[in-house]
Amino acid sequence: MNRIRNQFGIWNSLLLVATLLLHAGLALAQVTAGVSPTSVIEGHAIDSINLQNLNIMLNVPVMAKAGAMPMQSPATNFASHERVIQDLIVKAYRQCQRFLEYLASQSEVPIFRLIEGEYVETA
Repeated sequence: MNRIRNQFGIWNSLLLVATLLLHAGLALAQVTAGVSPTSVIEGHAIDSINLQNLNIMLNVPVMAKAGAMPMQSPATNFASHERVIQDLIVKAYRQCQRFLEYLASQSEVPIFRLIEGEYVETA
């Protein structure tokens, strides 16, 4: 009787493994990020144009981080933690504000990208 139970348990285990292997392909059916090839959006390096309504979307990566962030637990030193968070937010805001003021300074402004230690105009 134990022998029949062991064989039954082995068959159940094999059936479970086979089922998992057969359904593993479904996990690959994920949606890729970005603009689909059949989309009405024409994408470029910095801008994208929606061909249905002619909206223009600028894709300008703005990275702003104001220095290193020391790790202070709010439980042990809340004042220091609050000051660090405010510094990060305010300094990053000021960096972004300078960039936006530069964009608004003229009707057309050049945008540069740092490539291998050299600034190259991209737009």
